[in-house]
Amino acid sequence: MTLQLFEHLSQPIVLINPDGGIKYLNSAAKHLLNVTNYSEELNLVEVIENISLIKSRKYLIEILESVNQMKQKKVVVIKDKKHQELTLKFIPDELGIIVEITTRSYSITLEQEIFNFVVENSSDMIFFKGEGLAYEYANKTYLRFLNVEKSDLLGLTDEELVSKGVLSPIFQYQCSKSDAEVIKQGNYSNVEFFTNQNYYQISKRKMNKGILCVARDITNEINAYQEVEIDSVTSLYNRKALARILKSIPKDKEYHVIGIILENFGELSKDHGLLLGKRCLKQLAQFVRDYSDILFFHVAGIGFIGLFDKLLSNPELFQQSFASEVAKLNLPSILKTEIVIEKVNLESGFLAAFIDD
Repeated sequence: MTLQLFEHLSQPIVLINPDGGIKYLNSAAKHLLNVTNYSEELNLVEVIENISLIKSRKYLIEILESVNQMKQKKVVVIKDKKHQELTLKFIPDELGIIVEITTRSYSITLEQEIFNFVVENSSDMIFFKGEGLAYEYANKTYLRFLNVEKSDLLGLTDEELVSKGVLSPIFQYQCSKSDAEVIKQGNYSNVEFFTNQNYYQISKRKMNKGILCVARDITNEINAYQEVEIDSVTSLYNRKALARILKSIPKDKEYHVIGIILENFGELSKDHGLLLGKRCLKQLAQFVRDYSDILFFHVAGIGFIGLFDKLLSNPELFQQSFASEVAKLNLPSILKTEIVIEKVNLESGFLAAFIDD
């Protein structure tokens, strides 16, 4: 077979030696591969890698080795940067390896369009950490959040990003804790508060020896929710929040509530002014925050209600101790308070007076 037979073919033809060194290209191949001068020092693997959308070196070398060993044809399909699909047919020959190249234009696949719409351009932050927890993918939203280019992120771990000043130590700590849970449990889901003053719904799952994360900004939802269930004066949960939580308590669980009943708060505010009333509420709110094992609510018109998350061995003794601490507060002597403690019961007791069924 003489090489002159290939010269005037419209199909690109390349002749290479076993290691990929180019021995001959016809005119169509020169034009397609943008090669003018060539010798066996110019390798087809490098030429294809330069025009391909993917890293092809290792794959093409394996193809060449297979063709040489098996003496059988091999076909490879790749996509170049000009949106062409190249089909390379490797044919063993006495002259070397003949590579016939067939081209056709291609459009972005439906899968790629879906990926771009759902993942790449999503308003959620989406990223994937591979084995070793180094970043292998990050969408545009996450890159904007970190204020980095993709090249400054991929291949690095969170620890390395902290050392570069890209991540804060607090952010890295949050990520490492949730990553550890994914590795142990297979998934993780929680709402986290970041240093940019936003709330995010974090969802992570183990995937292909790595971790896929989707982080959705839910700050507006949280703020709207808090406006409904947070008391504006004390910043504690309000009556609506208490009613919701009490309804969610399992019936087979025993809980206690403690109440600071403000018996004449309405009269105090009316006779001595709203400012004094607010000062009393804020003072009591600061006091109950010291009881970290009790979830307190401010219920307008009643006072403060605390829900225990554990059983009390001696409720009466705790009630006496709590009342003694309240008495030490510098509250106006005209404000009458009563400390009440009882088991949670929506059918009777002081809770039944203001908790909706």
